[in-house]
Amino acid sequence: MWIGKYLLATRDKGIIMTPNDSESFKVSVDANFCGNWDQSEAAEDADTARSRHGFLISYAGCPLMWKSKMQTGVALSSTESEVIGLSEALRSVNPLMDLMKELKGQGFPITESIPKIFCKVYQDNSGALEIATVFKL
Repeated sequence: MWIGKYLLATRDKGIIMTPNDSESFKVSVDANFCGNWDQSEAAEDADTARSRHGFLISYAGCPLMWKSKMQTGVALSSTESEVIGLSEALRSVNPLMDLMKELKGQGFPITESIPKIFCKVYQDNSGALEIATVFKL
């Protein structure tokens, strides 16, 4: 009942997104290395040493998928924390890229821009960029 009332009251609100046909997939990733660490609680709660990462996947300039979560393990450096976030983001975008290729092959009207289906990844950690470049993540 509450959700229905909320939707009725806010039906004229929202964000208008205009797709940009010249863009394909774009992934932005960032991580926070041990941002919740608290020395006074560390002895009782090991979770304060865990890092958080987040990513945003967009297609044609419109967001498709986003996520922010605590990492399951304890990263030992900011680079490791960033690589974990980068790896999870790329594991999420690969099926989306395959889906778009399959839809295009089946004749769905997906606009053809100059670049084919590709993915541009943004990362701000030089160590994570080097690892991704060397190991072709």
